[in-house]
Amino acid sequence: MRRAAARAAWLVAAALLACSPATAGEKVFSGVSPVNALKTWTANLWQVWAEPNGDCLALIQYPDETPFRFWGFRQSPGSRVELIFGAIASARPQTVQMSFNDGGNFDYAARVEQYADWDAYVISLQPDALSVFPEDIFIDADVDGEQVFWGGTHRMRSGEEAMAKCLAWQQKH
Repeated sequence: MRRAAARAAWLVAAALLACSPATAGEKVFSGVSPVNALKTWTANLWQVWAEPNGDCLALIQYPDETPFRFWGFRQSPGSRVELIFGAIASARPQTVQMSFNDGGNFDYAARVEQYADWDAYVISLQPDALSVFPEDIFIDADVDGEQVFWGGTHRMRSGEEAMAKCLAWQQKH
């Protein structure tokens, strides 16, 4: 039911975007986007935002896929790093079994946050998490044996570099 509602909302948004053409050079972006972002960076598939609370949010989004998928990281100027990924089905706080680069399943405590009209799981990671996967990262997430997310990229370095620019900018402002 929630997936159907999310898909209907996505179709309405896509129709509205189709009715309002972009001006030359303007990039049309739909999906998850922080409302109060202070500054934005784009690096390959990564979209990075400086948030008013001092955090940086980096996401990769697949808005043309059904179900709509997004994932990325939130990092604070200190040492906090969190993995965020949109739930394929309704998310609920619980233990999520994660596999990174087919390295076996490990349990992570997850909380749920709302991103635009979609639920997302948020999992705390080690402070050096972005440097552990310098190029490739592939993520599978299951809850009680049911897949709730999959995603990955060959461009982790681009995301890490854009996140570093964001954090440096946050410390100056």
